[in-house]
Amino acid sequence: MARILIITGRLAEPIIRKVLTETKTEHDVEVLVTPFQVAALLTTEYVAQYLKQHVIKDYDYILLPGLTRGSGRVVEEVIGVKTVKGTVNAYDLVDVLRLNDLSILSPDIPADEVLGNIIIERDKNILKYIEDSLTDENSINIGKLRVPLTPPPIRVATEISETHLLDDEKLIKEALRYVENGTDIIVLGFEALQSHPDKVYKAVRTLKKEFSTPVAVDSFIPSEINSAIEAGADMVINIDLTNIDKVEIVEKEVAVVT
Repeated sequence: MARILIITGRLAEPIIRKVLTETKTEHDVEVLVTPFQVAALLTTEYVAQYLKQHVIKDYDYILLPGLTRGSGRVVEEVIGVKTVKGTVNAYDLVDVLRLNDLSILSPDIPADEVLGNIIIERDKNILKYIEDSLTDENSINIGKLRVPLTPPPIRVATEISETHLLDDEKLIKEALRYVENGTDIIVLGFEALQSHPDKVYKAVRTLKKEFSTPVAVDSFIPSEINSAIEAGADMVINIDLTNIDKVEIVEKEVAVVT
């Protein structure tokens, strides 16, 4: 456990006190409010002189607002207490207060940047745990992709519109752009009132050959839906009571969105 003194301005004070109330921290934390309204306007020189005028107890750390101008070393030299920068936004202090060891924080760089990789790694581990917990009972398969019945995680489906106007090269290029930007499902959209079953078949086959990402077709035209299923689409969108009787029954696992 560490004894921490948080320095802030008047506007951020209620936020910080709310964070302290809601965060389970092992540390002994106190808050000192400066006369400044906006904490980001503070300088380390000002903080050093302000603290010098007050009776500072035996703290292990002084935690400055993340946007304080200057180095925390200025405060440390005057007060004699290790001084580091907290987060840019007061709400994010929860990540700092949950740390066992605040010595990893910097006197010069906001805690957001220091903790960035730690937070990312933590979130990855949480996501992996959730992904590993998906089963046939709490998720469905779209291709090889598990989609939870109750998120998280949320799956992102991105539509390529007017697919019938694209040649193979442009289609692959567009799909690759979406995949590289994190889409989980590629959706192919076609002309609303004109049927293009051959182009649907060709587009689905092209993407299934090039990508492992699930491919869906968004169409209410039965001939296009049938072509999509025949070509190996992992999901079809827009099957409803007006067209379901005209969709061929196949022995394939295909997700359906009404």
